[in-house]
Formats: sequence, structure tokens, C-alpha cells
Amino acid sequence: PWTALGAVCFAVSDGMIGIGKFALQSEALAVPIWWAYAEVEDASRQRRQTTEITRGLTDLRLVTFEYVVNRQERARAQWHAVSDRINRLIANAHFVEPEQKEILAGLRERSAAAPRLFGEFASAPAGDRADAAGGESSRRFEAQLFSRILIQHQDSLADAFRLTDLAIERINDAQRRVMIVILAGLVLIAAITVSGSWLLNRVVLAPIVRLQHGTSEVAAGNWNFKLGIRGDDEIGALSKNFDAMTQSLRKSFALIERSNQELAALNEELRTFSYSVSHDLRGPLRAMDGFSLVLLEDYGDKLDEEGKDTLERIRAASQRMGGLIDDLLRLSHVTRAELKLKRVDLSGIAHAVAESLQGDRSGRTVAWAIEEGMTITADTELMRILMQNLLQNAWKFTGKTARAVIRCAPAN
Repeated sequence: PWTALGAVCFAVSDGMIGIGKFALQSEALAVPIWWAYAEVEDASRQRRQTTEITRGLTDLRLVTFEYVVNRQERARAQWHAVSDRINRLIANAHFVEPEQKEILAGLRERSAAAPRLFGEFASAPAGDRADAAGGESSRRFEAQLFSRILIQHQDSLADAFRLTDLAIERINDAQRRVMIVILAGLVLIAAITVSGSWLLNRVVLAPIVRLQHGTSEVAAGNWNFKLGIRGDDEIGALSKNFDAMTQSLRKSFALIERSNQELAALNEELRTFSYSVSHDLRGPLRAMDGFSLVLLEDYGDKLDEEGKDTLERIRAASQRMGGLIDDLLRLSHVTRAELKLKRVDLSGIAHAVAESLQGDRSGRTVAWAIEEGMTITADTELMRILMQNLLQNAWKFTGKTARAVIRCAPAN
């Protein structure tokens, strides 16, 4: 229990002055401090849980890339083991705030759907094993599944980061409440000290001055200050409890600082992971594309049409994989960047994407109906990614239409 400064009264009897002291147990101050400290501990537990979930999601993404590159049964088994660990972490997570519950529900839903989506991807025939007739459709289906898996991973990581941010916000709010309660208590103690100081002699006055100095130090933010007043009276007990209180606050602040450092380290690890994926995957893809081109240029006259077509397919697949890596990195950069809102020309972006698609598929004719003058206030990079994804999907799903028309216009 926290002990408040006891009021000191003088009793005069037979010409002698006796000093009587009584201590007031400030339970009203102890309960809010205990409750706020419990809030900090609970929020720290939530932050540790979300950190474990985030690490598991990062491991799951790494195992997914390993399976995509190598197609080994070991990677597949490891993927399921990591997925089961994430499911257990999510199942054991407990949150009380509505927003946290909603985010956790989304994580549970995506975590439950992840094995099915990965199973479809794992069971899809690889592009180099597919026959000539169905190879292109198989690779497209596989690329779509892989894109969905990446999007699902990104959404889950974003939710995990949001849960971590909410936990840190809860820690900060609880810490602010602790400071308010403590400062209110210190103000009350200082007021009692001032009102009773004229009743005290020099033996009592010195500890009270020390106490006042301590309250000023703590109010100024010096949480390392210690009263160090020894004694068996009420003031000595108050000094011990005051030092215990500041020590508890130092531990709380150290815990928050350590949590912030771990979060910063995790963000740096994710950034490093993105660049590592780009560097490790681009080299083999460039090698595939380059060696295929060398075969076509140097030995093209010795290959039949089927062999040339196979090499062209290898080059196209490696280039598409490079495009997927670029999209992943762009998405990673966008999610960390600050929004820059300005007027964006949607019509110009649509024309640029249409020209790119038409150039990539010169053998196909598509009628584009893009309305001019479409503008919106938004982030340019995000809108470019959005328009590119929408128009690429429209191009993809009209691939079997003889006279396809892709229209880009505002909704009525």
C-alpha cells in the first residue's frame, strides 16, 4: 500500500510539547496507480503477442518464397509448420478493444484461408512441367495464386503492425494516466507538507524539504531521483514507498523504450528482407533470361520451332517474375511512405497503362474507351498502382474475347 504524508499535530501537556503523528493510507491513490500499471503490463503482453505473430508472418512469407523458388517438399512441410504456429499464436491472443477484436478476427480469417490457398498453389502444375497447350494458362493461374498469397501476407502483416501500434498506444495512454495520478498525489503531498511545515521543528523540517525537492525532480521528469530518507516514522515509510514508486516507473519506461526499439528493429528487418528478396531473386531470373537469349541468338538456327517457343516462354516467365518482384517492392515502399495528396490525372495514367499493355501484346487488338479529363485528389503513386492493377485485370480476363472493349470512365 502507498502511504501518504501523515499530518503532524502538537499536543501540549504540563508545559512539555509532544509530537504525535498519524499516517493516512491513501488507497484512493494506490488503486489508480495499480490499475494503470496493470494496464501497462497487459498492453505489453499484447505487444509481445503481436510481435510473435508478426515474426511468424515474416517467417511464413520467407518460407513461401523458398517454396516458390525450389518447389521442395521440405519447404512445403515447413510452411505448414509455420502456419500452424501462427494459428496457435492468433488463437491464444486476447484483446478487449473493439478495433483490436476486429483486426484479430480478420487475421484469424486470413490465417484459416491461407492453407487452402497455399494448397491450391502447391497442387498447381509447374510451368516447366505443363504441356504446350495448357502451359500458359497454368502459369497465369499460378501467378494469380502467388499474387493472392502475397497480398494476403501483406494484409496480415499490416494488421499485425496495427495491433502492435494499438498496444503501444495503450501503453502510452496508461503511462500518461500513471503520471497524472502520481503528479496529483505529489501535489497533495506537497500541500500537506506546506500546511504542516510550520508545526515541525528542524528535525522534521529537513526531511520534508528533501521530499519537496524530490517531488519537483519527479515532476520535472527525473525518474532516477531517490529520496533516501531513513527512519521508522511515517516520513521514512513514505520515502521508501516513493523510491519504490519511482523505481516501478523507471521499469515501465524502460519496458516502453525496449518495445519501441524492438519495433524499430522489426521494421528495419522487414525493409532488409524486401531488398534481400529483390537481390536474391533477380540474379537467377536475369540469368534465365540472358542464357535463353544467348541460345536463341547463337543456336537459333539449330532449334526447331518448338524449341524456340520453349525458350521464348522461359524468357517471358522470368520477365513476369521480375515484374512481380517489382510490384512487391513498390507495394512495400508505398505502405511505409507518407501520403502526398494532389490532383492526379487518371485519364493520363490510364492511357499510359493501355499503351504499355498494348505494346506487350502486339498480336492482340483491344478497343480502349478512356474518358478524358478524369482527375482526383489522391496520392499519385498509389493511384498509378491501382489503375495498373485494374486495367491489367481487365486485359487478363478479356483475353478470350474476340473483340474486347475495355472502358475506363467514372461510375454513374
